[in-house]
Amino acid sequence: MELGRLAAGEHALNAEPDDLMRLGAGRLASVITLGLVELGFAVDTTPGEHVTLTRGEHALCPFEILLDPARADGCVEDLLTACAAAGVTELDLGAVVQRAQAQSGDCSRPAAAGRRA
Repeated sequence: MELGRLAAGEHALNAEPDDLMRLGAGRLASVITLGLVELGFAVDTTPGEHVTLTRGEHALCPFEILLDPARADGCVEDLLTACAAAGVTELDLGAVVQRAQAQSGDCSRPAAAGRRA
């Protein structure tokens, strides 16, 4: 929920806890997606469908895993397990955010350095 508060900024005061959780999970899934693309995963999606990342015979769906209310209690473990099965054992999310900010010229928010999935 804290990630959702950070992402919502001043609007967090009026947001419902479930909305903050979804916002935070969506931001985390976005960063994980960027990191996986950097590692050679291809993005496969159509408008309105889940984002699927593929590399070889492996497919990952970070948004589906992190935003599924039925998996809320185990979503992080489910994502780590899926990543490990695809050969991804370490992903420096702070570095991914820093690279994305540098490429976009957006240095307004500090990256969450040291965060790993």
